[in-house]
Amino acid sequence: MMKSTQWLTHDQLAFCVLKIYPELICGKDFWTSHPIERNQLAQTGPAIIAIWDTEVTQPTIKQIRRIWARHFEECLLGEAELNAAQTKLTLLAIANQHVNDYQDLIDIEEATDSDLKRQKEWKKFRANLNRVNQQNGWPLQPEWPQQPDDHTAR
Repeated sequence: MMKSTQWLTHDQLAFCVLKIYPELICGKDFWTSHPIERNQLAQTGPAIIAIWDTEVTQPTIKQIRRIWARHFEECLLGEAELNAAQTKLTLLAIANQHVNDYQDLIDIEEATDSDLKRQKEWKKFRANLNRVNQQNGWPLQPEWPQQPDDHTAR
């Protein structure tokens, strides 16, 4: 079971507001923020509703706390899904670049046996990335495939 965090982030506060008022649009009808430490950009306090620009009544802290207590696992799961998907896309972009670089060498008939081997390793890595979201631990504890070593200068 996931635990709630000490403070809500601005995204988590927006999640709670949208649970109460699903018809509102964050960034149009309301804005959330949280204080940060300047040097490290670390959150230093609870998120707040910075601007409320709608006719409906702004939710109270008590309402927000009730919504968070009821729905925090859903929010944290959504955050984990987003983070895992972003990591997967980043790794796929890296893999695609390597596969394409080696394919260029193959296409112009300048690939060595080593290049062919490396391309195959990167293709295997890419295939394993495409299966990572089928794991039991996805998205909370994904086991990322090992990225191939690639020391080829390009």
